[in-house]
Amino acid sequence: MQWAGLSLMILLMISLASCEKQEKEGSVPEVSLEIRNTYDTYVEFAVSAPGASLLTYRLLTEYDALPSASELLKSGTMADPDLFQVYTVRNLEPETTYRIVAAARYADGSESAVREESFRTVASQAIVPALVLRDVVAASTSIRFTLVPDKAARLAYMCVPATEGIPDAETILEEGIQVDPGKTDQYVAAGLASLTEYVIAAVAESVDGTCCDVQSETVETLEPEPVAVGDFYYSDGTWSSGSQDPVEGKECIGIVVLTGRSTVTYGEDSGVYYTKNGNSRMDNINGYVIALNDVADGASFAWGSHDVDGDNGAGTTHSETDFMGYYNTAQIKAKAEQKAGGLSNDPVNNYPAAYAAVVLYEDEIPAPEISSGWFLPSAQQIHYTFLYNEVIGGSLAKLGDAATPIYRDGARYWSSSEHWAQNGCRYWSYMVCLDSSVFDPGYISAQQKTKEYKVRAWLVF
Repeated sequence: MQWAGLSLMILLMISLASCEKQEKEGSVPEVSLEIRNTYDTYVEFAVSAPGASLLTYRLLTEYDALPSASELLKSGTMADPDLFQVYTVRNLEPETTYRIVAAARYADGSESAVREESFRTVASQAIVPALVLRDVVAASTSIRFTLVPDKAARLAYMCVPATEGIPDAETILEEGIQVDPGKTDQYVAAGLASLTEYVIAAVAESVDGTCCDVQSETVETLEPEPVAVGDFYYSDGTWSSGSQDPVEGKECIGIVVLTGRSTVTYGEDSGVYYTKNGNSRMDNINGYVIALNDVADGASFAWGSHDVDGDNGAGTTHSETDFMGYYNTAQIKAKAEQKAGGLSNDPVNNYPAAYAAVVLYEDEIPAPEISSGWFLPSAQQIHYTFLYNEVIGGSLAKLGDAATPIYRDGARYWSSSEHWAQNGCRYWSYMVCLDSSVFDPGYISAQQKTKEYKVRAWLVF
């Protein structure tokens, strides 16, 4: 009986100790963790630990080792322990298994067990565009390439020196050249330096903002191709020797009148040139080209009205000795935009001669994308063609009826150069007389802007 009573007492003591232990352990609440929603690239979950002083969570892959509570509390992402709040983890891979783990610490220093919930992301719901960059061909100052997009809402490309590396998708879309995302097309990056490595990089973005991988290719431009005065210039931006017949099957649109950038020898040109679309700066100038024909089959145009831009004129260089026709035309275009919404808006009362060179002739004969586009030449530029008419006129003559001589009966041309007189530039601009019927052709003369003369467009390549 004594042994039986002693045994009963021992069992009672063990039972009481066990209950005390369970009660102590039960005083540390478990972390609440619940997966709410899973998507293709992110997950939403709720986590809390009421009464805890610290609560953290972390994303693990399917195969990561389970951290201890102490490790997780040191390195996890903090959450509000008292609110059963929804959190989001992004940038996940579709159709992949992950785990969310969480742990809490309490004011007395005790730690919860690590709570773990696994989940699997769903198949991607994104519209993933595709893009192929192909047919990359380098010339001396340009690179041609083809873009083949699919499921694209935006499409853009950049051409940068290889030393700058490959731009990311965001940079290309924000700073690059936007093109038609709905078709396969060939593009040209122009105005490049010869014998230099460049990166062509392109990216497509779908309607839901998903981008494809950046497509890129590094290519080196070729040695400069020789160009000479009198060469034939074609609609695709290439040229051939004026000493031979024009290349069969190509559309000749002009004659090279001067190679390289003009210096003070012929007339200073300090202007900054851009390709026709305005997106690429032309750091390398191969030469200047004069159109094969006058605008509108030799029609005459006024330079402008007396009151279109006030005494200060359109802001041209006011010089009869420089090669700044492109700059002058840009100034006229800017003034037209400011005053009347552009050259095409009421050109009769705006700047008819510039309108004829830039808009009308572009409609007749589009300039290559890799060129500067057509502009109204300066007084010195027109005068220069008279000085070198033997070579330039000889090449024009080889084209027969497809071209009009520069130096001929009745050839008087408006330039883009305004004349500064005592009353400013309100009334006067320079006309250049290339009329072969006069006693002293080739002269430059200030004339009233309302008078009408012919227009012959130029471009730079």
